[in-house]
Amino acid sequence: MTVTPTTLPPELERIIFEYTAKKSRRDIPRLMLVAHRISIWLKPILYETIIRPNHQNKLVDYNPPTETLPTYALHVRHLLISVSTEAPEVTQYLTSCKNIENLALWSIVHHPNLLRLISPLHLKRLSINLSALAGRTHPFEYILPALTHLTHLEIVNQQFGWENIEGIQDIPNLTHLAFNGLKPLSILEDRILDGEGCEALEVVVLLEMTVGDLKGLRKEDGRVVCVGGGNWVDDWEKGTLGEEDFWTRAEFVVMARKRERERRGLGGGVLF
Repeated sequence: MTVTPTTLPPELERIIFEYTAKKSRRDIPRLMLVAHRISIWLKPILYETIIRPNHQNKLVDYNPPTETLPTYALHVRHLLISVSTEAPEVTQYLTSCKNIENLALWSIVHHPNLLRLISPLHLKRLSINLSALAGRTHPFEYILPALTHLTHLEIVNQQFGWENIEGIQDIPNLTHLAFNGLKPLSILEDRILDGEGCEALEVVVLLEMTVGDLKGLRKEDGRVVCVGGGNWVDDWEKGTLGEEDFWTRAEFVVMARKRERERRGLGGGVLF
């Protein structure tokens, strides 16, 4: 008996291949070899997340060379530039990748034009190491137009003063804020939790800190969550895939606190 091969409608075929690609991005280069049309469908997904320099990881086993950037720049939605990246490469990526929504700038190399390069972007998530700004004061006031749609902001730095983060309270849609090594905690309390602005703020994450470190706060705030250390590159990448990252773990804690308050008849406010 002759079996006639089943031909799927192109729309369904595309849905199947795109779903498979998003579930296992490391298999995308092989899937693109099946047919030219499939290569066209999957190319945007292949280049959606870029980590520079190349990062060996379990999630995405492909990072294109910088030399081919013009061929895929407009597909990039998530970009991580790690600590060792030099200023010329940072410039090349930020000027070429105009559709970035999620940007992690962890480079510690001083870049005099960094704020100017960020300003034209329309970011939803930003993780930035302030060391690259070399002491530039009020950086967030300068790039505020690029942060209109920003919901998640992570400050990666061990020590800085309020003058380095002045302006974050004016980011209109900021719901998630994280600090790595924030000291003293009075900055958080006086300027953000009890200060003006940040009306939409739902979650504040203190990375690589413990509950014991919160003794520096004058009063408890249910939005503040401590998250221990980990592999931050993998954590960031999981977030781009819609998987659990430190943001979602902190959300679970905040939600549990709210439910406990409601159970105890204390309402859904942020203070315990």
